Amino acid sequence: MPLDSSYHIPGTSPYWDRLSGQSGGWNHLFPTRRWMLTKLALLVAENAGWPLNRDLTPFLAPSIVTTSLPNAPTGQAYQQTLAARGGVPFYDWRVTSGALPAGLSLDRFTGTISGTPSAAGTYSFTVELRDYDSQSAPVTRAFQLTAGGGGGGGGNLATQATASCSFTSSWESCAAINTGGDPASSNAGAPNQGNRWGTWPEQGQQWAELTWSSPQTLRQAQVYFFDDNQGIDLPASWRLQYWDGSSYVDVPGAGGYPVAANQYNAATFTPVSTTRLRVALQSAPNLSVGLLEVKAFS
Repeated sequence: MPLDSSYHIPGTSPYWDRLSGQSGGWNHLFPTRRWMLTKLALLVAENAGWPLNRDLTPFLAPSIVTTSLPNAPTGQAYQQTLAARGGVPFYDWRVTSGALPAGLSLDRFTGTISGTPSAAGTYSFTVELRDYDSQSAPVTRAFQLTAGGGGGGGGNLATQATASCSFTSSWESCAAINTGGDPASSNAGAPNQGNRWGTWPEQGQQWAELTWSSPQTLRQAQVYFFDDNQGIDLPASWRLQYWDGSSYVDVPGAGGYPVAANQYNAATFTPVSTTRLRVALQSAPNLSVGLLEVKAFS
């Protein structure tokens, strides 16, 4: 008895409601990704003889998956969503000690940290996660978030680079990826307006890269994925590569490559000196990929 995305209200189709068959999509009845089966229903099925995989939600204890947060430049809109797994959604998020940078707040329902930081500094705080099961114990994780500057010791270096891409749809633009702007959502922009890069109908491995006229020392990149809820979707995976003088190699010491919509996804790595930084993307089956913005920091 597999438990996969087919047992959730769909999160990839905006026009279909699995329960009612109506066209309200994301705005109808239940939130996307909510479980269709209750934990009680699964336990009854198990008692009746169905083998269940207890390594999957909701049999796992709740845990906070996010381990670090990208820096938040002051005076600029910031949004990062904390990720969780296990337990019984919905989740309840709270800051239980310390404080977020002034101007930022945590949404208790979605786990999204958002706002516009107004004061520079490094802030330490602890986040508590509770799931819908009142009997389960809450879990916590400590974070540090730096407000001010960029992803490291300086500002966004991507705006000083020239962008190039593996393939670009005729109505999109590769030059859109390093404008220095902050998208409102992963579905921001419009065709033929030069404000997004997409690879439809090309699938599989794609890339977008930044080239500087002189070597740059880089230690972090932030990418904002393009997802139009149609043929362009979040990548199945991605990684950062740099030009070592003769070929592209993966950046060393990358702490992870998160994949989330409607926010910047940051990867911090051991500093490298290079003239080129590449975002390598692997599309999900039968889908294409795209980017709205790439930022690079020293």
